[in-house]
Amino acid sequence: MLLKVNREGLEAALASIGAHADSLPIFAHKAEIIPFKLLGVRTPAANIIKQEMLAVGGDAVTPVGAVTCAAKYVDILLLGTLKHYKVLLKKMAQMPYFGIPQAAADLEMALTPQKLCTTLADGRVLTYEKMCVMGILNVTPDSFYEGSRVPAMEELVERAGRMLAAGAGVLDIGGESTRPGSDSVDGEEERRRVVPAIAALRKAYPDAVISIDTYRA
Repeated sequence: MLLKVNREGLEAALASIGAHADSLPIFAHKAEIIPFKLLGVRTPAANIIKQEMLAVGGDAVTPVGAVTCAAKYVDILLLGTLKHYKVLLKKMAQMPYFGIPQAAADLEMALTPQKLCTTLADGRVLTYEKMCVMGILNVTPDSFYEGSRVPAMEELVERAGRMLAAGAGVLDIGGESTRPGSDSVDGEEERRRVVPAIAALRKAYPDAVISIDTYRA
């Protein structure tokens, strides 16, 4: 009899066969393929990295024609476990050519546990140890939730103040509705709606964290 074990059930399967508790994270890492995409790698380096990944038991996907170095730079998709990457990094440390040290530095940073945070434009840092409430303020006439629409600037500022007093950690401004059937607006119209709103909130609540709900850079 054979049972297929998915990633979510791996730790339970390890525990069920009586593996030592200290070995569980080790085996879990060996069973998880972590895909990484390296961008803009010099083609000779891409070919070397692919061969080294194959040598350690992982794999790497390179574009058609990479082996002939038809293009100067290519992207690579790496497929390996944590163990594969650790061995690969040791090998890459001995290769100071073709930009490999930079690729190694990028990979090592990706594998190093990072504290999740966001650095704001003014230097403040948001961390996420606990849930943060976001106050939604839509300066649109047709947002999905009617209660989030704020037609007048005075009302916007007053409502934002209530949200902050109630514990909101972020004020989020929306200038275009994504409600099914809503009319789209161009970037200039969205800017016309949100910029005055943000300016008013910044003036009234200079310490507030403000975000914008948009798909435009």
